[in-house]
Amino acid sequence: MKVQTGDRVVWSYRPRGGYGYVVPVAGVVDQVQGSRVQIFVARKVAGLWQRELRTVAVRNLQLRTAHVIEVDGEPQHG
Repeated sequence: MKVQTGDRVVWSYRPRGGYGYVVPVAGVVDQVQGSRVQIFVARKVAGLWQRELRTVAVRNLQLRTAHVIEVDGEPQHG
């Protein structure tokens, strides 16, 4: 899959000790580095959403169309 900066993606996160299950995480591509990609994801810390940067493999990403406020911000109305 070919991704570019600004693409909305879903990262298939496999937690350690997760017994083989996958957690879908919404993100936005920040930087492409060959087979690895840096994405912004949202994480809830002490009740507040914070954006974090994660480096993930391209093979674990899928493009998404749904708007996720925690990652994408408020929708722009023209």
